[in-house]
Amino acid sequence: QSKNNTPRRSPPNRRMSIKWVIQGIEKVLAEECEPSSSNHGGKPKYSYKRRIDASLVDALYLMANANSQKDVLDAEKRIKVLLKNPSEFPVEVTERAIRATSVAGLSLSVHLLKLLLRGDNVAALPSSIAYISVLSFLRKIGRIDRLEDTLAELASVSRRIQIKNPSQSGVDIVAFNTYLGAIFDAAAAGRPFLSS
Repeated sequence: QSKNNTPRRSPPNRRMSIKWVIQGIEKVLAEECEPSSSNHGGKPKYSYKRRIDASLVDALYLMANANSQKDVLDAEKRIKVLLKNPSEFPVEVTERAIRATSVAGLSLSVHLLKLLLRGDNVAALPSSIAYISVLSFLRKIGRIDRLEDTLAELASVSRRIQIKNPSQSGVDIVAFNTYLGAIFDAAAAGRPFLSS
């Protein structure tokens, strides 16, 4: 039976959602050691080839398990330093870090997304799950101006990619719907909407 037939589970809360994303990062960056009964109740333990990989996972778990604003800010600083050059990590790791930080409510997610979009060597758009998560975060905090800028940059990069490779798909329609939803949210709340 294929993996695609298994039903998708929804995380019970935001913190668990973030932890699932981090576990996905662990599976990409680390090798799983043999689980044993003495190892956290049989859960897998991971071995990392590079110290920076383990540091990134630790910083993401610090963010997910933060009990205070100070812990969140400390984790955000660490993640920003570790991901200052996204090319050091596989693209799927950076995309998942973007998703985790946006779900956690960190504006760092916008910065990380823009890092992936910069440069002439961008061969494909980041995962729609990553950029839609960032756009949803911006909608949630009411930053329509930044949402519009980010969406415009995604569209520009998409056009550049499609010139080189016409078979590449464009920006996901959900991204545009998120933008429209943000405009409607602002109108319903009576907030002024200033386009950039």
